[in-house]
Amino acid sequence: MIKRGEDNVPELIAKQAHGGTGSIRVRQLLGKDQALPEMPGHPKDFDSNISFLHKATIPPGVTIGLHTHIGSEEFYYILDGKGLITVNGESMEMKQGDVVLTNNGDSHAFKNVGKDELHMIVVEGAVEQKDKV
Repeated sequence: MIKRGEDNVPELIAKQAHGGTGSIRVRQLLGKDQALPEMPGHPKDFDSNISFLHKATIPPGVTIGLHTHIGSEEFYYILDGKGLITVNGESMEMKQGDVVLTNNGDSHAFKNVGKDELHMIVVEGAVEQKDKV
């Protein structure tokens, strides 16, 4: 069994995530996000194709820049706040309880369009086991 929480996982400040604007705060709760090499992680947590699960906090107006997933899929689950997701050129608003999946090869960007911080869970998984780091 693995149990971790916000009280025992360090928070990382990620500046201009994927070329976006501003800074987001990230807690790597499970696994390891290879896009954030400076963040402590646990790459041996999963036996499956899941690479990581983290909680992200995005201040108002801050963005995650447009980027493409090759060899992986990712989903964002909104805990609270209001955001705008753009996937392959199509934009839609997201709010508490919404989830979006970006498939292998999809390009996506995200912006907090609300007046409060946005909190979300981000999970990424490799399409094939050999793609998992």
